[in-house]
Amino acid sequence: MTEPFARLSAALADRYRLSRELGAGGMATVYLAEDLKHDRQVAIKVLRPDLAATLGPERFLREVKIAAALQHPHVLPLYDSGQADGFLYYVMPYVEGTSLRQKLVREGELPVADAVRILRDLADAMAYAHAHGVVHRDIKPENVMLSGRHALVTDFGVAKAVSEATGRQTLTTAGVALGTPTYMAPEQAAADPHTDYRADIYAFGVVAYELLAGRPPFIGTTPQAVLAAHVTTAAEPVTAHRASIPPALAALVMKCLEKKPADRWQRAEELIVQLEAVLTPSGGTTPTATQPITAASPPVPSRRPWLAWVVGAAALVIVAVGALWFTRRPKAPAIERFAVIPFENRTGNPAHAELGAMVADWVTRGLVEARLAEVVPTQVVAAAMAKAKEQPGEALVSQVARETGATKLVTGAYYAAGDSLRFQAELIDPGAGKSLAAVQPVTTLPAATMAAIDSIRRRVLGSLALAVDSVWGRWARTSSAAPPLEAFRLFVRGIEAFWRDAAEGERLVRQALAADRSFLTAAVILATILDSQGRYQEADSVIRQVELRDPEQDTRWTRWIRADLGGDRDAAYRAFARDSTLLGDGSDRQQFGFEALKLNRPREALRTFSQVKPRSFGMSGIPHFWNVVAEAHHMLGDHEAELAAIHQGREQFPRSFWLAKVEAATLAALGRHEDLARLIEEARNLPPDPWGGSFGTLLLEASAERAAHGDSAGAAETANQAVAWYAAQSAADRGRLRYEQVLALYQVGRAKDAAAILPPSCPASYEGLPCLGWTALVALWRGDTSLARRTAETISGLQLRPRLTQCEQAYWLATVAVAQGQLDLGLERLRESFAKGYSHGIWLHRDPLLAMLHAHPGFTEILRPKG
Repeated sequence: MTEPFARLSAALADRYRLSRELGAGGMATVYLAEDLKHDRQVAIKVLRPDLAATLGPERFLREVKIAAALQHPHVLPLYDSGQADGFLYYVMPYVEGTSLRQKLVREGELPVADAVRILRDLADAMAYAHAHGVVHRDIKPENVMLSGRHALVTDFGVAKAVSEATGRQTLTTAGVALGTPTYMAPEQAAADPHTDYRADIYAFGVVAYELLAGRPPFIGTTPQAVLAAHVTTAAEPVTAHRASIPPALAALVMKCLEKKPADRWQRAEELIVQLEAVLTPSGGTTPTATQPITAASPPVPSRRPWLAWVVGAAALVIVAVGALWFTRRPKAPAIERFAVIPFENRTGNPAHAELGAMVADWVTRGLVEARLAEVVPTQVVAAAMAKAKEQPGEALVSQVARETGATKLVTGAYYAAGDSLRFQAELIDPGAGKSLAAVQPVTTLPAATMAAIDSIRRRVLGSLALAVDSVWGRWARTSSAAPPLEAFRLFVRGIEAFWRDAAEGERLVRQALAADRSFLTAAVILATILDSQGRYQEADSVIRQVELRDPEQDTRWTRWIRADLGGDRDAAYRAFARDSTLLGDGSDRQQFGFEALKLNRPREALRTFSQVKPRSFGMSGIPHFWNVVAEAHHMLGDHEAELAAIHQGREQFPRSFWLAKVEAATLAALGRHEDLARLIEEARNLPPDPWGGSFGTLLLEASAERAAHGDSAGAAETANQAVAWYAAQSAADRGRLRYEQVLALYQVGRAKDAAAILPPSCPASYEGLPCLGWTALVALWRGDTSLARRTAETISGLQLRPRLTQCEQAYWLATVAVAQGQLDLGLERLRESFAKGYSHGIWLHRDPLLAMLHAHPGFTEILRPKG
């Protein structure tokens, strides 16, 4: 037994039993061990002693902890990490399989389909990690494990942990490469401090090149020569080494290898789209000519910064759906085995007899290409059917299932329908003896039979995808018919993308609708996405078209969005309380909690969230779990508990801007001014959050909170910081943040400056409400009561639908009434706003536009928590 092995075994003896060394690399030695607590095999990676001696252990372990929060089907998770007897180590699952490097050594260049499948998994893992701020920095075949039909990426964030702990970004003086020369991007090789996630995209291109060509693009006698080639030499086209590579795939690889990061693919999601197009013969993501359900209204302009909580509430509904993807995404369906039985000719015309076998063969080929599960070859099914006919007495499907080992069977028939042929198909579970899905029939003239067979194939594949995918499949089956496979896959990718990029999620869901306009579940999700962004008119238009298409469409989601758009908070709550079977795994309880918060029931929300694990929100949702828990405490005035919740969230996600913004308001409420000042400086350097608002909103909400707690001087100081920040932004950004800047100027008493940045005229529409509201308020502020009166009349006269838009109309009328000193009228307008769907939320007590109303007994009663 070697001395390091013996020391490590002794140091970890209370938790792990080491078995043997699995291998060693540039940064670490890997040991196979038994996790004594969980009775499972694990791989323990121990950093090289010379490297460990140069690291800052606390910072290294903190960075590893951030990487450990990643949970994704194609990312090998980190179970544990620590320091023991001078060793720095981290623990991962032990994967019984081979590395991609071992496969390349054994096989050389890979078949294109196998290479694309592996690259698709790798791109999926990168897209997920990049969305969570984690860059790998050492993508290479050694760090890709192959398990069954899937690839898993190891060591995400570890290279970053080493570089952060040492302060070095490239080759270290200790001789440790933070990255591997063969796969280093030019900027990484040159130690550019601005190296970002696009270095991973370059490394992905090198790996792709090697999988397809059997060699990397640059080979040198020394690491320095390879690094120099990455910086100065253009790679030979990958087709120079293998002419059979599809042109689209070759172009994808070569674009990854561009020297300048700006010339590469800019996001890993783009790689996924391109790879799926290669995998799918029809192009996969190319929509058909059929038009989707659409609504083309322009996006709503920015609203008051704290209204992010209002429009974010609908987004949290999608978080609950997204949580299922990260916590319950099904593993590769290796246990599933599909068989397609030749369709039965029921036309009475022998001339059509061959069509049944043709359909079965075409569907079988589609299943093989779609890679949904194992597929029984057509010839094996034919042999099983011949044997079954020799042994009558047992149902044909049962015998075929037994002979072929199929867990799912596709059966079907075709009929004469006047001059046309009508194809029908059914998905059967032979073990349970039940039908799983009836595929939407396809009717065609005999001359267009092949088009009909292609259509039935697409729908069968969609039905099977729904059956295999226990999460999204069950959810998507709320639609009146199973969509084609490509529509279903676009739908799933759209929901996955939504939380990191709402526009991308919307685009993909619209593509799913374009691929199948009868896919009503996708239409409901589109309405939910639009609703989450405050685009109520568009959401209302989409959901009404759903109702026109299928008046029987009555799911939890359609009930919820009808209620939400109708401004009926109680009905929205009941929509989730009524049916707890659809989401499961805590997601239903999440929704009860969200709706309870909107109904000013923070105690009920806290009871609900106490039954939910943060991780059940999914990786994207964990910061928002702590956000809503903190908000519930805030509504109860328990700011210490609020701060404790935020600290738990920030311990896991120290770079979450949303959590930092909530913490700033909490510190302001507690009067912890020095801590607030430190947090403000820290937050300046945090990455933006698509739902967290701008840095200016952090300052504005902290200022409003200080004012609400009687700290007028501190509130003015923080508001002036916001004014300075907005003034320093580019002209384009100031235009986008106009109404936030007006609020900042309003809070420091600069009426003239606020008036100067308002538009000269406002559209008389829902989209124009912020413009109209601020025009009226600034006019009153400057003493122009005539303009204020005319503008208020315009607001009052707007004919808005859906009803939810009317709540903001009433809100703005409330602010104008309060600004005029008409407090009772302002309170009446505010109650009207609540009745039309405005959420109580935590911002009302600090709303500077309602400041004069804060001491009113009626307003105090409104804020009193219920339940």
